[in-house]
Amino acid sequence: MSQWTATRVILALELRLVTKTHFFTYRLAQVKHISNHEIINIFIVYVYIINNIPLGYLMLCILLGNVMVGSHQPIKANETLSAEGILSDEYFGGSVAVSDINNDGSMDMIIGASGGDGIYILFLDTDMTCVSFQKITTADSTSSIFSSADAHSTAALGDLDGDSVNDVMIGTPFDYDGGSRAGAIYILFLAQNGTYTSYQKISDLDGDFTYDLAASEYFGSSCSLLGDLNGDSVVDIAVGAYGKDDGGYYYGAVYILFLKTDGNCLSAQKISSESGDFTSTSFTSYAYFGYSCGGLGDMNGDLTPDAVIGTPGEDEVYIVFLVPNGTVLSLQKIGSSSGGLTATLDDGDYFGAACNSAGDVNGDGLGDLMTGASLDDDGSTDSGALYILFLDQNGWTISHQKISAVEGDFTAELWSGNNNGAQFGSACVLGDMNGDGIPDLVVGAHATYDSGADENDLGTVYVIFISQSFGKNINILYIYIYNIS
Repeated sequence: MSQWTATRVILALELRLVTKTHFFTYRLAQVKHISNHEIINIFIVYVYIINNIPLGYLMLCILLGNVMVGSHQPIKANETLSAEGILSDEYFGGSVAVSDINNDGSMDMIIGASGGDGIYILFLDTDMTCVSFQKITTADSTSSIFSSADAHSTAALGDLDGDSVNDVMIGTPFDYDGGSRAGAIYILFLAQNGTYTSYQKISDLDGDFTYDLAASEYFGSSCSLLGDLNGDSVVDIAVGAYGKDDGGYYYGAVYILFLKTDGNCLSAQKISSESGDFTSTSFTSYAYFGYSCGGLGDMNGDLTPDAVIGTPGEDEVYIVFLVPNGTVLSLQKIGSSSGGLTATLDDGDYFGAACNSAGDVNGDGLGDLMTGASLDDDGSTDSGALYILFLDQNGWTISHQKISAVEGDFTAELWSGNNNGAQFGSACVLGDMNGDGIPDLVVGAHATYDSGADENDLGTVYVIFISQSFGKNINILYIYIYNIS
């Protein structure tokens, strides 16, 4: 009978020195993690000698480094849009999306100003200089498609109508179709100069949307591209309605919309505490489920896109694993006492005010998540914060990195002239903004103050360039060598 013996060996080697030796072939697989205030992953390497006779196994206990801010570039409302006469309470950066609209190979920004009267499309160089911008407020010279304070959420759609120009969607939760503040979204089909050639409204009355929307549902409070959920080669989207009263007062809901190429709905599926096989029953009044939402790609490897949904009234987010009809296969709640998160969240931090995919920041082949906590008090009241959550395939948090006025080497001043903070983390999205092949973080702080203009709540969007990723900072703490005898 074989017996196992173990020897602990302390090494100061890089992983490549172990795995690239010519004596062995190997297979590397992550099997579990340990979280005791340190970020430790356990890997098994199956080792063979040249004639393929098993020699033994190596168990590597690896401590991974932190993600830090290398540099950042602010895009300030009053400087970038000076010709518009930006005023107090514009809330520029309340929502943000990125897409190459003019097909020049550089990412452009679509920025919502929820206290203003529209959205701004910024055409950027890779150094974040704004070459030009286009403001969208009206369908023609006389009629408005969304009124003041309506452009609350934005998301990139890709090229929905097949004209080789990327399109966008805008959430307008204060729209009156179906009742006061029932809400709506607009699919905008764009030209390369940022104007739109046509649009499709989706609301209680338009767009072949079959659910009834009542007053104060705030449909369009968030919106996000999911991908092709039902396999018809047309992208599908998620739309939040945080005022929906399913199960309780302002519990909230998210609608999965299956789109046609003309922007109308093919069908829809509601996800709430009462619908869509969503099994969480922990909501309380003013949970605001659906205040934010984001597409995560295929997290669990079942070839179906998944989503994240923010519930800032509870300081939580939900990883929602979807099936092709838009209902929920399973879910993972992440908060101060759930989902593996070890961060200390205070009541009212508004964790989940924004949420989106962070790509694979740590290079482990699994998707990561970024979540805004726009009322976090690091540095000053309501200065805000962004959390990067490193997830496993089931949506469990392996580790996290906070970026705020006092953490993550972020040096921006996150405060507002009305003695409140900038509300950094009011929006977040991922994009390679400087064209170096490494995704960057684009984060809204819609309540920043400008001392030169002496205006409150103008808003700023920060492009954050990460200095390193987990996959490039591997330290082997020790190795257990198991021999077969």
